[in-house]
Amino acid sequence: MIFPVQNTIEIIRLKPVLFSESAAKTIILTANCHSEKLFEWFKDAFTTIEAAGGLIENSLGQYLLIFRRGKWDLPKGKLDEDESHEQAAVREVFEETGIMPDYVRSFLGHTYHLYTNKGEIVLKLNYWYHMEVEGNPIGEPQTEEDIELIRWFYPEQLHEPLKNCHSSLISLIKDVMRIE
Repeated sequence: MIFPVQNTIEIIRLKPVLFSESAAKTIILTANCHSEKLFEWFKDAFTTIEAAGGLIENSLGQYLLIFRRGKWDLPKGKLDEDESHEQAAVREVFEETGIMPDYVRSFLGHTYHLYTNKGEIVLKLNYWYHMEVEGNPIGEPQTEEDIELIRWFYPEQLHEPLKNCHSSLISLIKDVMRIE
């Protein structure tokens, strides 16, 4: 489906479509502005929630993924008051996996995705960090956050899990691990 838009109001009207099964086949077009302006209209149409998380690497060169709500994911969560993005990322990795990163290697970038929160479609802005931990800790999935499994993967083992991963994370993960 193709939707021409001229402002934030028209994007707000598209919210049900953007969160439907056909959303992956939806194109939003505008003739009167650049993509940056269109994205500003898009962001203005939603409540934005900031979160942070991490891609954690162990001493064996493996990377940790969590399995939550039927998809492979990275540990992440909302920021607490007066908490930096990096502090939140470290805390959330520990809370969701039971593994405390030894240090943060670098900031990887940020992603956006839509989800429902108390019946409202919101835009989540996630800040991602590359973290490292010594050894090969086992950890414990935070089941109250619907995390069923945590698992370490070598980069060459990630092709299958990435087929069942949030699309906003695939290129982020592949870039860090330098896999195709």
